[in-house]
Amino acid sequence: MAASKRQNEGSDSTASKRARLNKGHSRATDAPAQGAEAFDQAKNTSAADSIKGTSKRSEGRYGSTTQNASEKSETFLNGQTSREAHAKQKALAQGRKAAKPHADSIARSKKIWERLRRKSHVPKQERDELVTELFQIISGRVKDFVFKHDSVRVIQCALKYATPDQRKQITTELKGSYRELAESKYAKFLIAKMVVGDDESRDAVVEEFYGHVKRLIRHPEASWIVDDIYRTIATKHQKAIMLREWYGPEFVIFGKSQTGNTSRDEQVTGVLSDILAEHPEKRNPIMSHLHEMTNQLVQKKTTGFTILHDALLQYFLNCKPGSPEVTEFFSMLRDDEEGDIYKNLAFTKSGSRLLCLCLAHGNSKDRRGILKFFKTHIKLLAGDQYGHSVLLTAYEVVDDTVMTSKTIFPELLSKDLEIEAREQELLAQTEHLTARIPLLYLMSPEAPKWLLGNETAALISEVREIRKETSKKDPETRRIELVKNIAQPLLDLITHQVRHLAQSTFGCQFITEVVFGCAGVGDVQGALGAIADLATEAPEEKEQQEETDKLLAMPAVGRMLKALVQGGRFNKTTNSIQLIDPPLKFDELLFQKIRSKGGDEELVAWANGPNSFVIVAMSEAENFSMKEELMGVLRRNMGKLDGQNRGAAIILEKIGSGGRQSGGKEDKSLVDDAEAKHTGADKDKTEKKRILARLFLLYILLFYFPVRNCPYLHRHILIVLPDIGQSPPVNGACADMQSPTDYSNGHRPRLQYIDLAFDNESLDDSARDLVYRIQPKWRDSPGKLEIVKFTDGITNTLLKISNRIPGLSEAEIDRDSVLLRAYGNHTEIIIDRDREARSHALCAERGLAPPLLARFKNGLLYRFIIGQVCTPRDLISEPTWRAVAKRLGEWHARLPIAAVAEEEKKEASSGANGHTPSGSLASRRPVPNIWSVMQKWVTALPCDTPKKEARKELLQKELDRSFHDLDNERGPGSSGFVFGHCDLLSANVIMLPTDCASSKAGDSMQVSFIDYEYATPCPAAFDIANHFAEWGGYDCDYNMLPTRSTRRQFLQDYLRSYKAHSDVPVADNMLDVLCDEVDRYRGMPGFYWGVWALIQATISEIDFDYASYAEVRLGEYYAWRAEESGSRAQQGIEMPLRERRWAEE
Repeated sequence: MAASKRQNEGSDSTASKRARLNKGHSRATDAPAQGAEAFDQAKNTSAADSIKGTSKRSEGRYGSTTQNASEKSETFLNGQTSREAHAKQKALAQGRKAAKPHADSIARSKKIWERLRRKSHVPKQERDELVTELFQIISGRVKDFVFKHDSVRVIQCALKYATPDQRKQITTELKGSYRELAESKYAKFLIAKMVVGDDESRDAVVEEFYGHVKRLIRHPEASWIVDDIYRTIATKHQKAIMLREWYGPEFVIFGKSQTGNTSRDEQVTGVLSDILAEHPEKRNPIMSHLHEMTNQLVQKKTTGFTILHDALLQYFLNCKPGSPEVTEFFSMLRDDEEGDIYKNLAFTKSGSRLLCLCLAHGNSKDRRGILKFFKTHIKLLAGDQYGHSVLLTAYEVVDDTVMTSKTIFPELLSKDLEIEAREQELLAQTEHLTARIPLLYLMSPEAPKWLLGNETAALISEVREIRKETSKKDPETRRIELVKNIAQPLLDLITHQVRHLAQSTFGCQFITEVVFGCAGVGDVQGALGAIADLATEAPEEKEQQEETDKLLAMPAVGRMLKALVQGGRFNKTTNSIQLIDPPLKFDELLFQKIRSKGGDEELVAWANGPNSFVIVAMSEAENFSMKEELMGVLRRNMGKLDGQNRGAAIILEKIGSGGRQSGGKEDKSLVDDAEAKHTGADKDKTEKKRILARLFLLYILLFYFPVRNCPYLHRHILIVLPDIGQSPPVNGACADMQSPTDYSNGHRPRLQYIDLAFDNESLDDSARDLVYRIQPKWRDSPGKLEIVKFTDGITNTLLKISNRIPGLSEAEIDRDSVLLRAYGNHTEIIIDRDREARSHALCAERGLAPPLLARFKNGLLYRFIIGQVCTPRDLISEPTWRAVAKRLGEWHARLPIAAVAEEEKKEASSGANGHTPSGSLASRRPVPNIWSVMQKWVTALPCDTPKKEARKELLQKELDRSFHDLDNERGPGSSGFVFGHCDLLSANVIMLPTDCASSKAGDSMQVSFIDYEYATPCPAAFDIANHFAEWGGYDCDYNMLPTRSTRRQFLQDYLRSYKAHSDVPVADNMLDVLCDEVDRYRGMPGFYWGVWALIQATISEIDFDYASYAEVRLGEYYAWRAEESGSRAQQGIEMPLRERRWAEE
């Protein structure tokens, strides 16, 4: 109906245009007659008049008199000047617009849109009124707006500011027109906005696509919308129905029959092998139809669709190996002479698997033809979560290792760059979770489990099975030949950059794997010498010595040295060390270096230090030629060994057994003394464990069965637990935390780790698999598992998983609910996820965070906090911001920087993920801190174009300038730092119910904070200024920012709470100091989130305009700079709204 109606309107419009054109033609036919008559008159004019006219023109040109503008001749047409003609045409156009249906409404709505689109310049109250008026205009007439290029943006604007009911109103009015909208050049964007975050709208739109996917995927406009919905938000059930339409007409009919019936109980599969197993007689028509559909898109060079990649994979998986179907399939791919299809396939999940299978099944010519298209895209492949598997498959199946090396390694190793630039590129790759895989994969016949994900490992196993039939070369021979071409550049990197690599866990893993993998192939002695020199370095300056000590105290460094001393990898099958051939003899090298540095005393210091297990490894090494000498030194200094140190305790046990065998009186006396000391330590530990077990049981009882009348006792347990020996786990929250005295080599209880990854494409199934690992009873529970997706975040995916058992109240269900937070795409570039987990656990120990339940490959599971998420409007209400001030003061006081530094000392002098700050930033301690984090982000900015490189240089200068101007160690905390949340936006503030067990008497409202991924040491003024900036929400509505008086009241409450929870005295003038500091830091949140958004714009898959957000936030920073320097006032520019609001009393 909608289509026929629009056709009729189009016919009427065409007819009216034709009528107007005829009228215009009749007028135009009169004009030549008038022109001819004028021409005849001019021809009959006398020569004298002509001469007279000429003289007048000459006089006008050369004479001294000035001709007025009004006396200038104007062009006449049909008796009108050009100005009059244009005015008349404009009036006619306006008249035509006014004659159209709903002209006044459309004109008014466009004016409202013009006003609303200037977000930060419209006061909140005015915006609400405009949105209300806009919905009054469009209600019942949405279809009249959406098919016009200039008015569809009005509906998009209405959708943006709409309430859930108003969104539903729009989607209801458009129901039945979704396909037509998708095919519209302009309205297709409306579809994209409708389906995001609204499951009901998504289901309605997808159901209208059923039965039409074949046509829509070939439509120039609709194809991208269909594929985006399929790739990002469609459920597994909906994807299956859409994909089945590629299999033939009967599946198109089936798809139409599914409209309005998408029950999850009906098992619909898109896996072609399952369909063919059930109906083998349909194989030929299905395969023929699928080949025809895919071939059409390949020939049209529209090969970027995920649904096409899925269809191609299904086709190839059901081709018989060696059959004409496979040959024809390879021929179809080769028809794309530019290789676009290969490049598109490599970067999707199904496409990369298909490409790997093609490499495995193909002959040498096919493999060479595929790899040649990636010759300039190797780094891009290496860093992609799917693309890297293509490189690994090439390692596994291509017999011509010379060709493989020439194709892959020059770009992977950046051989075309100068030495310094090349090493910086390689360092960045070693610290990237995915990009390091192609570098380390060849270092062992079987890649370690920590290097490959489950999906990649399964794919490699599949490729290896196929390789048995299609490749001739021995796999180990192929691997060694490839290692020879990559070994020396990696060993040279270790030799030159060992300190930088040792500052991160990834770097230490890189060193260990490369040394083991390249032994016997490259020259490892230079790398081993550099490692030994780093371990025994003795700087002259005190600060440098402290830095070295912190570096060597890192558990990752201890594990690396221990592994190198052992001389090989641990084999779980034989439960022994599998030695490298030829032997490394690093144990002898390190022993000699230690002895030459400080003699026996230095060996004892190592045995008592954080790397005591390195000495233990030496004492247990099979081929260590200096073992007797080492044991002799330890025996002579037995009394100096610390039994509290785990490694030293093991050494004492070894020496003790040896002393008894010797029978010497002196040795026996020493052993008895050591054993007595060790036994006393064991007794102390046993007593501590007994106390902790009782306290832990009491805490669990209080947590699950809150005693509302004893809030003091509940709070007292939270405070006491962390201070007694080793802190016990709280519902898993602290399983990865331990006391500051127990850091040796990372030998500590671990938080439960689930070896699974969350998959956004199958959200519900993936969430169930993860939660069942920590709640196995939920599998057989009578309740229904409910999964709710929160849409407030712009970094991660957040789900609430509840077991809705019949008979339980909402509060009881919420008490057992679990939050699942899956990390955003490539966010490890800007967030240290290991540090985030430690920060979360540390806060949970002190009752400032919900218990952490488990980690999985790309996220966390933790307890749900019962309460209501704040909105920006809630945040500006006085009860809420006063509660936030009190909670923030408690947060900063109860997590003093000294305690955090104990947790973070493993990071040593590196920033997050091992980044070392440059320039004067490097001297700021402790690290990481807010300055080193910003330095890391600026370093991570892309600079692949001159414009981006210039921007990066400018931002680096601004960061150095800001550090110099602002960092003055004023304010609360240690050395001017507190442990800051650094992301206190409204969605991370939870308003607790008034009857919450943790509520304090006399408090009208309590809040809690969530999401600690950006938590790091920072000035208190930064954390507070950043929170104030978030009062405006994502829309950056500066009218909502706190005024000067509100800020002062906030800081009064903050300091009152800080003093109540801190043992450190606070200066009397701290309120004035903090007010001044917060004012000085008001521009830095704009810089912080602006740089963050620039990175997110290149890595995130979340539907958010990061690029525009970056410009807005950086604009805040530069506006503050202009205000501080006075340049804005000097230039006479109006003060920006944000600065005006900040200056208000």
